[in-house]
Amino acid sequence: METVTIDLNKYGPVINTDEKGEKCYQEIIKANPKNNKIVVKMRQIVSMTTTRAKQIFGRIYSELGEDIFTENIILDVTDGVYIIIEMGLEETLTDKKRMRGK
Repeated sequence: METVTIDLNKYGPVINTDEKGEKCYQEIIKANPKNNKIVVKMRQIVSMTTTRAKQIFGRIYSELGEDIFTENIILDVTDGVYIIIEMGLEETLTDKKRMRGK
């Protein structure tokens, strides 16, 4: 297992489009988070929509599962962006429960 750094700051200062979200997701996935620790640098991102947080991190969370996501995805973000990512993850989990009929 190696540590790979992904710099998503180039998509900022705001990540708010489907295209930017998909590019961010693809960069992280190409770094193989199932088998590597991924440091996601986003300190220069001042905001992102919860829809983009869900598109990027919710999707990765769903694919990896909680244990691998928590162990292998390291977020280097501001407190504000961290809260948005948490909200996106929460929405992902709520959607999963709703789909299962709970």
